[in-house]
Amino acid sequence: MDRPSPSPHIDPHTLRVLEFPVICQMLADRATSALGRERALALTPGTDLAGIDERLRTVSEFRTILQANDTVPIRGIKDIRPALAQARIEGTALDPATLLDVASTLQTSRLLRAFGSQLHEKLPSPRVERLLAGLGTFPGIEEAVSQAIDPSGVVKDQASSTLRRIRREQQTIRERTREHLTGLVQSDTGRQALQEPVVTVREGRYVVPVRIEHRNRIRGVVHDQSASGATLFVEPFAVVELNNRLRELEIEERREIDRILSAITTLIRQEIEQIVETVMGLQQVDFFYAAGRFSLDLRAGRPRLNQDGQIDLRNARHPLLECSLDPAQPLRKAVPLTLRVGGSASTLVITGPNMGGKTVALKTVGLLTLMAQSGLHVPADEPADLAVFTQVFADIGDEQSIQQNLSTFSSHLQQVITILNQADARTLVLLDELGAGTDPTAGAALGMAVLESLTGRRAVTIATTHYGALKEFAARTPGVENGSMEFDVTTLSPTYRFRQGIPGGSYAVEIGRRLGLPDVILDRTIAVIGSDERRLEELIVALDRERRLHEEAREQAERLREELDRLTKDYRDKLDTLTRTERDFLRKAQERADRVLRDANTLVERTVADIRAQQASREAIKQAKTALHEQRAQVRQQLDETRPAPAPEPARSLQVGDEVWVESLRANGVIVEASDGRLRVRVGKVEITVRREDVRAPALSEAEEPVPERRAGGVRVHTPTRVNPELDLRGYTADEAIEAVDRYLYDASMAGLSSVWIIHGKGSGVLRQEIGKFLKAHDLVKSYRLAEWNEGGSGVTVVELG
Repeated sequence: MDRPSPSPHIDPHTLRVLEFPVICQMLADRATSALGRERALALTPGTDLAGIDERLRTVSEFRTILQANDTVPIRGIKDIRPALAQARIEGTALDPATLLDVASTLQTSRLLRAFGSQLHEKLPSPRVERLLAGLGTFPGIEEAVSQAIDPSGVVKDQASSTLRRIRREQQTIRERTREHLTGLVQSDTGRQALQEPVVTVREGRYVVPVRIEHRNRIRGVVHDQSASGATLFVEPFAVVELNNRLRELEIEERREIDRILSAITTLIRQEIEQIVETVMGLQQVDFFYAAGRFSLDLRAGRPRLNQDGQIDLRNARHPLLECSLDPAQPLRKAVPLTLRVGGSASTLVITGPNMGGKTVALKTVGLLTLMAQSGLHVPADEPADLAVFTQVFADIGDEQSIQQNLSTFSSHLQQVITILNQADARTLVLLDELGAGTDPTAGAALGMAVLESLTGRRAVTIATTHYGALKEFAARTPGVENGSMEFDVTTLSPTYRFRQGIPGGSYAVEIGRRLGLPDVILDRTIAVIGSDERRLEELIVALDRERRLHEEAREQAERLREELDRLTKDYRDKLDTLTRTERDFLRKAQERADRVLRDANTLVERTVADIRAQQASREAIKQAKTALHEQRAQVRQQLDETRPAPAPEPARSLQVGDEVWVESLRANGVIVEASDGRLRVRVGKVEITVRREDVRAPALSEAEEPVPERRAGGVRVHTPTRVNPELDLRGYTADEAIEAVDRYLYDASMAGLSSVWIIHGKGSGVLRQEIGKFLKAHDLVKSYRLAEWNEGGSGVTVVELG
């Protein structure tokens, strides 16, 4: 992502008086590296709307990432550009500390790239993802530095086998040298001749401190003498060769270290262009990271940009009042600014008392415009509308120059001349105390002429003034609007609130009356002012009171709305909680009901098993059936009590062919005949006559149960709560079929079915014959027959249950 190109249209005077360099410094303070700080301090406003908007959206993505408390692995970026310039030179070797900085920077690049590759799943941020994906990874260089140099900047022994050998030999020589000298120190000669019993180093060679009067007792090379002259540092001849060998090894060590550092530098040189590009990318990343942090600290948001000169700010705050440059300095609570200019009124004239906030309002609009055009978020409620201007001019403050012999008025006039020479419809002009510094009448006339010219060019202009004539000019001139800073007459102090469309009053008479100025003076003041001027002042005061009452009513309405929103939210939360509680209750009730039903079915199966085991008589079987029917009825009653009652179905006409639920059979069927009050319904192969009130719309949840499941080693027939009047045995062996029919007949009997259809197919007839033999001897079978030709013929046996 390219950095914004410097804009030649924003002159340094405007940037300085609007304190834009301070914003750059605050941004730089939030960067993590010298690269990011450099980029922040060089920031200038741009004019390309599309490019600016893209940068603003990138800042928004970084802000979202930081707001999610996601740790961005950005710390570790170093300014390695001088090192890269040095590495370009063939044969050079970077020092260990510099190589550690390079490795740290490349490691940060790798970590940021990996971080970006995971963003899509956690926090989709397409612009940040693209930015981080453009960073390079250089594992070979990282590994080479890590293996050769420790964190303190010392080249490791394991950097090469040669270096390891040299250092081992150095250690051996040192130990031999120290051992020999220690023996000398501890000898009688040493105790007498040495100043103190120590071994020290001079010029890289091991020596002992010899008293000057005993210099002839220890023969050797003198390397140094103490400041007092009483001690000579002597290298005994016995260790000269050992010290010589140490010096040779030190030279070999330096050569090997240079070779190792040169080899790593060569690796960097081979990928120098990609590394340079990555460093530039890291600078961009650190800049946007700082901009995201700045946005959070300012409680800022992304502005909406336009090229139509529209500025519409709600609750905007001056950045220096919102976030101090010095964290230790307490902030004053800033009064937010809500202001609109552009469109039908391109010029806004702001009046009000001294120290009332006019200049701060002017600077806030100008500074937020510069920030937005620099790709920074602005401290204002969203949506904040700001225009992209090709030129921004600000004439604010006392610009008199002693050196140039210019008065305040002259210096302001020179700035106005510059503005008039360059302003057009893509220009923002900010004029503080327009026409001040000269005769009020002439100053007001000059101000009107300047504003007329700027308004005619459609330049967006905001001007502050004390002149009443300019208030009248704004009121009668198309394209010009009045505005003012509020003044509280009761407390005799400014409130710093901006009022759109209302001119400011002088409040001189009101202030004088509250301070006790004699009535005769006040009356004379009114007379001098004139009745028209006084009526205007009174009208402004009255408008002020009305506006204040309206504001209070609006604030009260806002509080009531917030209270209503809170109560609505509380109600919805409670309703959601109640709904969840009801759902949990119904779920648990359903689970209890299912458990009761399972227990009942278990009892049914156990009863059937007992009947079989005891070979009970037909009468005993009927008694058991009666008892089970009663228990089933009780279970159904319990289930009905736990389930919510279904909503009554709307009455509808039933016709032949309609599918209905037959309550007595607990199954779906189709109407084949309809007469007054009664219906003929086919359920499977059975046709029965029922009353109209005994049927209802079919329920999918009460559809037919699945057919018996075949399993290896036998047949398992699922015992359903509602029994299908048909049993399909096609594909079964004779033994499997007999077992299935036995279980099915008991289930059908318990379900209250009077007749059932057993489908065995035609085939060879063996299955039909075996089933017939079994039915003939079954206690529950009243009679059985082959079905009619239109019922399935010899492939179906119809069984009447007794």
